[in-house]
Amino acid sequence: MRRCCTSKLMAGMLLTLAVCSSFGDESRLALPVTSRASAIPPLLDDAGLHDVQMLGELQGWAVGDRGVIWQTSDGGQQWQLVPSPVDVELRGICFLTDRVGWVVGGSVRRGGQETSGVVLHTTDGGATWQESDDDALPFLHGVQFFDLEQGVAVGESNATYPTGVMTTNDGGKTWHAVSGKATNGWRSLACYDSENGFVAGSMGRYTTMAGGELQEAFAGASGLRGVSDVTIATDMRGWLVGDGGLLLKTENAGISWNQAEGDVPRVLRDVMDFRAVAAIGDSVWIAGQPGSVVWHSNDDGKTWTGQPTGHTAPIESLAFSSATHGVAVGALGCILQTSDGGATWKSVRGSNRRAALLAIHAHENHVSLNLTTKYAGELGYRTVTTVTARRDVGPDANDGRLLDLRLHEAVTTAGGNSGAVDWAFPIAAPGLDRDQTELVREWQMLTDNHLRETMLARLACELSTWRPDVIVIDDPARDDAATTLLFDAVRLAVQQAADPNQHAELRAELQLPAWEVKRMFRRLPPGSEGPVRLDAYEFLPRYGKALSMAAVESYQQLSPNNVTKGQRETYVTVPLKTPDESDEQTPRDFFAGLILMPGGEARRELTSINDDILADAQRLAQQQRNFASYASRMLDDQRQAAQLVAQTADIIGGAPDDQAAAQLFNLADEYRERGDWENAEAVLVELTERYPDEPTTIEAMEWLLRLWSSEEVCWQRLRNSTSVQKSRFESDDPIKPATLVEEIETNPEPVIQQTSVGGQVMIGGAADQNTVRREQWQQGASHMSDLLRKHADGAVISPAIQFLFASMARRQNQARAADEIYRRFINETSGGPWNNVAVGELWLTQPTTVGPDAVVRCSRAGTPPVLDGSFDDPCWMQSSVVQLKNEAEHRQTKQPFVDENVDAHRAAVRLAYDARFLYVAASIPRDPSLPSDKPHLPGRTHDADLSEYDRLNFAFDVDRDYTTFYQIDVDQRGWTFDACWENAGWNSQRYIAAISDDREWRIEIAIPFDELVPEAPASGETWAAAITRIMPTIGVESWSSPSGSHPRPEGFGLLHFE
Repeated sequence: MRRCCTSKLMAGMLLTLAVCSSFGDESRLALPVTSRASAIPPLLDDAGLHDVQMLGELQGWAVGDRGVIWQTSDGGQQWQLVPSPVDVELRGICFLTDRVGWVVGGSVRRGGQETSGVVLHTTDGGATWQESDDDALPFLHGVQFFDLEQGVAVGESNATYPTGVMTTNDGGKTWHAVSGKATNGWRSLACYDSENGFVAGSMGRYTTMAGGELQEAFAGASGLRGVSDVTIATDMRGWLVGDGGLLLKTENAGISWNQAEGDVPRVLRDVMDFRAVAAIGDSVWIAGQPGSVVWHSNDDGKTWTGQPTGHTAPIESLAFSSATHGVAVGALGCILQTSDGGATWKSVRGSNRRAALLAIHAHENHVSLNLTTKYAGELGYRTVTTVTARRDVGPDANDGRLLDLRLHEAVTTAGGNSGAVDWAFPIAAPGLDRDQTELVREWQMLTDNHLRETMLARLACELSTWRPDVIVIDDPARDDAATTLLFDAVRLAVQQAADPNQHAELRAELQLPAWEVKRMFRRLPPGSEGPVRLDAYEFLPRYGKALSMAAVESYQQLSPNNVTKGQRETYVTVPLKTPDESDEQTPRDFFAGLILMPGGEARRELTSINDDILADAQRLAQQQRNFASYASRMLDDQRQAAQLVAQTADIIGGAPDDQAAAQLFNLADEYRERGDWENAEAVLVELTERYPDEPTTIEAMEWLLRLWSSEEVCWQRLRNSTSVQKSRFESDDPIKPATLVEEIETNPEPVIQQTSVGGQVMIGGAADQNTVRREQWQQGASHMSDLLRKHADGAVISPAIQFLFASMARRQNQARAADEIYRRFINETSGGPWNNVAVGELWLTQPTTVGPDAVVRCSRAGTPPVLDGSFDDPCWMQSSVVQLKNEAEHRQTKQPFVDENVDAHRAAVRLAYDARFLYVAASIPRDPSLPSDKPHLPGRTHDADLSEYDRLNFAFDVDRDYTTFYQIDVDQRGWTFDACWENAGWNSQRYIAAISDDREWRIEIAIPFDELVPEAPASGETWAAAITRIMPTIGVESWSSPSGSHPRPEGFGLLHFE
């Protein structure tokens, strides 16, 4: 959200507007402004609003979802929809005059880990807009200009703008990153000029910008609470608001923040999330969710009064042009106006709007966007989705990165109205969501032992805020503690929300009436039968396509691992009354028998159906359904699966480009899930050739680039294609429990059979055909990199792609090109994890200098160790000892614990190698809160479920592309999981010994090098690697940082072979 101040502007500025330059004529969109309500598309009419600005008592603008821009010229009484050249979320606005202004926002890119930013500029009051052509901008949340040239914007971070703060000196045509430590998630700003000011955002972080440099971020005492809005006046007084009733005051322009002299009622702390603040002199207004009350102080925060709005949906932004005239905007496109300082509020847009359906989930990958697409996008029911458990804290915080943005954008793309993540209930450790005892203990601690009261109050208020007729929740699985807790809480909250005597004090303070939910449904496990069915291939006439095709874009924005994507879903009702009280039969649809008319308070007007294309579209949907059924029967048969590739022309025949591209990508996904790289490659090559300009194709290009450039993937494909059979240690036992050195010593040279493949004699996998294939893949990778630069400039700036490019250049003896990439990250990403990777790579070019933080020596073994867990072999006596530490210790001690005094109470790992094997030894102290299982070797298989056990994760990136790598996990029982890149079907041969006692568990592993690489690494060679201990419900310990329960390449260190 912006804080745009015009008090310092000179009146003479109006004379300069005629010469204000534009971004470029080619980006101008000249459309007439219309005020006719009938001309407003339904999806724009109730699009949520995120920011509002009043310029004087008459002129004002509001911006929000789907690119909407609203304008008023009568003080907010009436609003007209202004034509917009974009359909993305708009989050911030700043007008200097009634004609000159800027709007910022953005979108989440496919895959959900990167964002794109938008800057719009107008010099004619919004009749036309010019869009910045800077493809490197991240998602922007706020903007502030001080004259026609100087401005500041804040938002998410990326490789080009690592601090998330940027400035412009040419009116927004070009932007420059503000220097400082890499930080993510700024949501608001209050600046005094383009070099000095204050920024705030997620996790309670805030800091100042001084002299054009961002200072170290301070988390304050707000804990998990995020900061939503901040305002600072010219007299240096200011206010900061956020989640959980967060309210702070400054009197020195943000240098220090303190509680206000007075405070809003304490009872609000658990349920009221402030989203907006406005201040004029001693008058202050704050609002948020629920939107039923605006809190007002007329004495600089000494006392506060609740001003009822008669409106419950969340308020996202406030703007006051004077102590009497103000506007509030928020969810569902609602706009409120006051002319008496907030004593009374009048709804001028979206009066009494509410949700028809509220979906509540514990996990983001359970969110059904099929449901939202059908009922919101197709049928117009206003729909809201919330995820209760946040995952952006703890060692796996990266998995939850941008989740609030991803969820909201996915829901609105599907036609819904709002997607939100609750701030109060984090999953902060691996496996915590599977252990109900530990989860309750964690959440009790975070709520001061008031978990039940806090969760029920928040849920009951949420129901009264959105006022839905229908609730949808997931059926809890046996090991899903988070959903189990949520399911029980929602049932109770539904009853409490309908009872005006429940939470009576809270309701009185919030002016929040009771609300009775009509129905509650639970989604059954896959394959179940139920009365309400959601068919992924149901034809939607308003979309003109099958449900799965209509929902594909929203799924791509949210999560690649969503369990509902492309699936048939079934639902049953959850009784809300006792059997004696209930006489309602199970309905066959969520809204059967409920009268919610289009254009009413809970349902938008319906879009028209294009009868001209209806018949053809229905035939295509039926064709897609038939193919999905046909493919499901063939994909698990290797011979038949390959035949599908030859039929792709028939598969996509007659489909529009977007649907054809989505079908091909979905088919490739099926192959990838089965580890079938050959067929996935063939399908995605066809996709890139046929539809290079489709958004889906960008992801296909990135995947092919990784596939063809990866040394790990290349070696595994060559090994499989040559059908070379190795005689070494063949046994029916899939994993060897090696305890004797004789097994290694008796086969000093492996025997490689000669096998005829394709008319050539292939010896040891080194035939000319393999050389040709390797060269073809390298050429393909170069071609894909060129295509990405041509079709997706924004995608190639991501660190993952840049470091892959550097690896390719290094292997092609283009050291200078690789070094340029590494140096750019060092210069531009201070304090970021990729900065550390770049430092390590440059150090390898001059290893005589001081080494980077994470380098471990892999010593050469003169004789192989006996795999017995004793660690008394000569190779272990001379090897480096890597001691693992948690994230807090990483922050306190920059250098990893290598070759220090070995602490017997700390997990320690040693590595060694010889011409044939990579050896690993580890000793792990037992934690009394973890399972006590001892090694149990009989019955072991590859890719066991290790999630409940203490375990070690090893990642080996042999070409240092920081994209693809081998993963080998071993738990306290000696059981394993392994994968090559995304293929969990890769099963390596290795030899494992595991022993334990009451104090610790130990493992020794011998991994044949030819399972990983064509030749054993030479002395002086270096791999990238990570070593991590995962302790369920507790956290992780690692050698390098950052780390998590899954390997994070930006946290890899260097494994140097001596």
